[in-house]
Amino acid sequence: MIFDLTGNMMRIWPNEYYTDLTDALGLFALIGQQTGDLLKRLIPIDFEQPDVKNAIYAVVRCHGIWVQLLNPKASLPGILLACERSHCQNLVDGLFRHGRHLGLKPSGLGSFEEWLNNYALD
Repeated sequence: MIFDLTGNMMRIWPNEYYTDLTDALGLFALIGQQTGDLLKRLIPIDFEQPDVKNAIYAVVRCHGIWVQLLNPKASLPGILLACERSHCQNLVDGLFRHGRHLGLKPSGLGSFEEWLNNYALD
Protein backbone atom coordinates (compact mmCIF):
# COMPACT_ATOMS: atom_id res chain seq x y z
CA MET A 1 0.00 0.00 0.00
CA ILE A 2 1.29 3.46 -0.86
CA PHE A 3 0.48 6.51 1.26
CA ASP A 4 1.55 9.57 -0.74
CA LEU A 5 0.55 12.56 1.38
CA THR A 6 2.06 15.21 -0.82
CA GLY A 7 1.60 13.95 -4.35
CA ASN A 8 -1.00 14.29 -7.03
CA MET A 9 -4.26 12.65 -5.95
CA MET A 10 -5.02 11.86 -9.61
CA ARG A 11 -2.11 9.46 -9.78
CA ILE A 12 -1.42 7.56 -12.99
CA TRP A 13 -0.57 4.03 -11.94
CA PRO A 14 2.44 2.30 -13.51
CA ASN A 15 0.42 -0.71 -14.70
CA GLU A 16 -2.93 -2.47 -14.38
CA TYR A 17 -1.93 -4.32 -11.20
CA TYR A 18 -2.38 -1.22 -9.01
CA THR A 19 -5.73 -0.38 -7.42
CA ASP A 20 -6.65 2.99 -5.95
CA LEU A 21 -8.19 2.29 -2.52
CA THR A 22 -8.60 5.92 -1.46
CA ASP A 23 -12.39 5.68 -1.34
CA ALA A 24 -12.32 2.30 0.41
CA LEU A 25 -10.47 3.58 3.47
CA GLY A 26 -11.13 5.94 6.31
CA LEU A 27 -8.06 8.08 6.96
CA PHE A 28 -7.41 9.78 10.30
CA ALA A 29 -4.60 11.64 12.00
CA LEU A 30 -3.99 11.83 15.73
CA ILE A 31 -1.84 14.88 16.39
CA GLY A 32 -0.43 16.27 19.61
CA GLN A 33 1.66 15.55 22.66
CA GLN A 34 -0.89 13.02 24.04
CA THR A 35 -0.86 10.84 20.92
CA GLY A 36 1.36 8.19 22.49
CA ASP A 37 -0.76 8.01 25.64
CA LEU A 38 -3.91 7.43 23.59
CA LEU A 39 -2.28 4.77 21.42
CA LYS A 40 -1.15 2.85 24.50
CA ARG A 41 -4.82 2.42 25.41
CA LEU A 42 -5.80 1.19 21.95
CA ILE A 43 -3.09 -0.95 20.39
CA PRO A 44 -0.98 -3.85 21.68
CA ILE A 45 2.45 -2.54 20.58
CA ASP A 46 4.76 0.34 21.52
CA PHE A 47 4.37 2.47 18.45
CA GLU A 48 6.45 5.44 19.55
CA GLN A 49 9.78 3.57 19.57
CA PRO A 50 12.00 6.54 20.50
CA ASP A 51 15.19 4.71 19.47
CA VAL A 52 13.97 4.48 15.85
CA LYS A 53 14.67 7.58 13.75
CA ASN A 54 12.79 6.70 10.53
CA ALA A 55 9.05 6.43 9.98
CA ILE A 56 7.35 3.33 11.38
CA TYR A 57 4.47 1.43 9.77
CA ALA A 58 2.37 -1.30 11.37
CA VAL A 59 -0.92 -3.12 10.93
CA VAL A 60 -2.66 -3.99 14.22
CA ARG A 61 -6.09 -4.86 15.56
CA CYS A 62 -7.84 -2.19 17.59
CA HIS A 63 -11.15 -3.20 19.17
CA GLY A 64 -11.57 -5.88 16.51
CA ILE A 65 -10.74 -3.54 13.61
CA TRP A 66 -7.66 -3.91 11.40
CA VAL A 67 -5.92 -0.54 11.48
CA GLN A 68 -2.88 0.59 9.55
CA LEU A 69 -0.67 3.03 11.44
CA LEU A 70 2.07 5.30 10.18
CA ASN A 71 4.29 7.20 12.58
CA PRO A 72 6.26 9.70 10.46
CA LYS A 73 8.37 10.64 13.49
CA ALA A 74 7.31 14.27 13.18
CA SER A 75 8.70 16.99 15.42
CA LEU A 76 5.13 17.39 16.77
CA PRO A 77 3.90 13.84 17.53
CA GLY A 78 1.27 12.51 15.21
CA ILE A 79 0.05 9.18 13.90
CA LEU A 80 -1.79 8.48 10.67
CA LEU A 81 -4.45 5.77 10.82
CA ALA A 82 -6.30 3.99 8.03
CA CYS A 83 -9.08 1.43 8.30
CA GLU A 84 -11.76 -0.02 6.05
CA ARG A 85 -14.49 2.53 5.44
CA SER A 86 -17.16 0.25 6.93
CA HIS A 87 -15.36 0.33 10.30
CA CYS A 88 -14.66 4.08 10.48
CA GLN A 89 -17.46 4.96 12.89
CA ASN A 90 -16.41 2.20 15.29
CA LEU A 91 -12.81 3.39 15.21
CA VAL A 92 -13.84 7.01 15.80
CA ASP A 93 -16.05 5.95 18.72
CA GLY A 94 -13.14 4.02 20.25
CA LEU A 95 -10.74 6.90 19.79
CA PHE A 96 -13.06 9.38 21.48
CA ARG A 97 -14.05 6.99 24.26
CA HIS A 98 -10.38 6.48 25.18
CA GLY A 99 -9.18 9.97 24.30
CA ARG A 100 -11.80 12.26 25.81
CA HIS A 101 -9.93 12.66 29.12
CA LEU A 102 -6.72 13.40 27.17
CA GLY A 103 -8.38 16.34 25.42
CA LEU A 104 -9.02 14.63 22.08
CA LYS A 105 -11.21 16.78 19.89
CA PRO A 106 -12.14 16.66 16.21
CA SER A 107 -10.36 19.00 13.87
CA GLY A 108 -10.44 19.70 10.16
CA LEU A 109 -8.28 19.22 7.14
CA GLY A 110 -6.60 22.60 7.75
CA SER A 111 -5.10 21.37 11.04
CA PHE A 112 -3.85 18.22 9.35
CA GLU A 113 -2.27 20.16 6.50
CA GLU A 114 -0.60 22.55 8.95
CA TRP A 115 0.86 19.61 10.88
CA LEU A 116 1.93 17.86 7.69
CA ASN A 117 3.64 20.92 6.23
CA ASN A 118 5.19 22.32 9.42
CA TYR A 119 6.06 19.24 11.48
CA ALA A 120 5.75 15.93 9.64
CA LEU A 121 7.71 16.73 6.48
CA ASP A 122 10.74 18.21 8.24
